Amino acid sequence: MTSEHQKPTNPFDFSQLYETIRWGRTYAQNRSLPVLVYLIAYGGFFLLLFGLARGGGIAAKAGYPVLGTVAMVIFFVVYLLMMYLVMSKRGRRWVEAQLQRPYAREGSVRIDSNRKLKFARLGYVVGMVFGACVVGEVLLGLFGYLPISLMQPVSALYCVPFMVFLWWWQRPASTWVMLLWPALYAVHALVLISGLPIPTDGSWAMLHSVGAICGYGILAAGLSHLYSRYALRRLQRVSHIAADEEIPQP
Repeated sequence: MTSEHQKPTNPFDFSQLYETIRWGRTYAQNRSLPVLVYLIAYGGFFLLLFGLARGGGIAAKAGYPVLGTVAMVIFFVVYLLMMYLVMSKRGRRWVEAQLQRPYAREGSVRIDSNRKLKFARLGYVVGMVFGACVVGEVLLGLFGYLPISLMQPVSALYCVPFMVFLWWWQRPASTWVMLLWPALYAVHALVLISGLPIPTDGSWAMLHSVGAICGYGILAAGLSHLYSRYALRRLQRVSHIAADEEIPQP
């Protein structure tokens, strides 16, 4: 028998609703599998091009001009294919469609970023400055004003701020986990200029630059993807509990 002074209890726990929103947002922010696949593919393209160019040069110097020519032909075919996938509108659409296939069973999800609209001009200016920095570093290296051993540390001066800006520009859609990417790239640059006995000349310089930007990106995107799997399981569990609760009537 219920006492007259006993307050009616609310069978619905609103904390479950908060948890559902929280884990749903975390899951959406960390759906980084497309970034992970893209970086792995980009790194694979680079290693293939690097191997073909180096192998073709070695074959030509060793007295196998036909083998060297074949390697160079394959090099340009792979390079043109990569440029088509990256630069052409049809190629980008195909890549985007392939990158979204792993999430087909989970449906589509999107977090709109007001900053992209509010700071659209700023994003355009920052992108132009970043491109100018890339071209400037390449030209300085070609004309001998920038030692090849300093390519990665110098690139960190503009790549790290650019990656941080992109993270900020995409908020709240971006995740904190991806800040690991510019952080590790900056640490890599500091290690290279610290004086430790690390090879930085010749082929090693390109591996430090492209390998670091892809490798740390793959690491950050991989951790983000694993976190999205955890967030999805928590979301499913919390949503199941919330669905079993009785929603109070007004």
